[in-house]
Amino acid sequence: MDIEKFLSYKIHSELCDDRSIILDFPPPCAGQPHVSRSGRNMHWNTIPRLYNHYNIEDDLVEFNSIDGIANLRNTRGFINHSFEPIDYAGHQFFWNQDNWTNERMLCWPENGDRLFLLHSEQNSSDVAAIVANSTLIDVEPIHWFACGYECAEYWFKNFGIPAFDNWQRPIHHKYICMARQFNAKKQYRLHFLNMLDIKQGVYSLLDHCPESGLTPNDVVSSNTVQPNSFDNHDNDSAYIEMRYQTPINTSFLHVVMESVFHEQKQHLTEKIFKPIVLQQPFVLVGAAYNLDYLRSYGFKTFGDWWDESYDYIQDPQQRLQACADIVNSVAHMDITELYRMRVQMKSVLEHNRKLFYTTFADRCWNDLSAKIASVLEQPS
Repeated sequence: MDIEKFLSYKIHSELCDDRSIILDFPPPCAGQPHVSRSGRNMHWNTIPRLYNHYNIEDDLVEFNSIDGIANLRNTRGFINHSFEPIDYAGHQFFWNQDNWTNERMLCWPENGDRLFLLHSEQNSSDVAAIVANSTLIDVEPIHWFACGYECAEYWFKNFGIPAFDNWQRPIHHKYICMARQFNAKKQYRLHFLNMLDIKQGVYSLLDHCPESGLTPNDVVSSNTVQPNSFDNHDNDSAYIEMRYQTPINTSFLHVVMESVFHEQKQHLTEKIFKPIVLQQPFVLVGAAYNLDYLRSYGFKTFGDWWDESYDYIQDPQQRLQACADIVNSVAHMDITELYRMRVQMKSVLEHNRKLFYTTFADRCWNDLSAKIASVLEQPS
């Protein structure tokens, strides 16, 4: 079982009550929802599996049929869309209002059922669209920093003690920029690379996008950056090499190319936590106000060393250029100057890493716990 599937179990068993159902979304294939509930496998329509989450002993209801589920009143349905950005337009087949109250959702408002959306994006136009277009049943959003919790509690938890001292680590590269995936929705990464002085740093760019199979010039015809590799392209999001020196951990500046850039939302993934674990300064190439979002959890950023007003630029092209200007400024510094700057940043870098490995995961989990407890206390 992967960690995200396990977290659905954990949320249900620790935070929900016996009348709660968790539906995992998005699923591993074909965009179809997976429903976390009863202990046997059931197959119908688009739900390939049912998971053991429901306590039926006290309800005296037979759950071998959809009718048995429908007859249970005051059920709370939680759609767990916590770990990937929501794409309302791309998944309208699922969010279509006709699907809210049939067996696919296991949610009947006439029986007092309620439907909640667990998600990890603030000020999201996609969440707003789901709420606005749900007419058969109210969808109640519940935000929490899911990827932050996942990284701190599971993915990066065992990287807490580096194998070599951060302050003795050499600086072999002025910046690191990884742009492996560059499909149509992420073509901003190609535009960004074309703004950089790529001779001064190290970057990755595959000759074909692993998602679409397109070449960089298929996606951006004006691209002049050649494919480049510095590792084996495992692209394992859950791994950070700490045992020996690599281009990633011996670069001064970590350019974080986030999953969300053009969209109107604050959403951060595991990418932002790699430089925090490695105690590297970073530039966040993402949607507007994501630095603010990160700082709201107690992390510090690098406004004392460069202009971070890029975080407030609404226009994507201007924000992209402002991020590139910072990277190029660092790229044109002398290595000795970068060593000196890293020493100046030491308190910020140590603060971020300490926060990540101490109280951050608890804050994320306690935030979700309090929000679920609040809605469960409300009368149906």
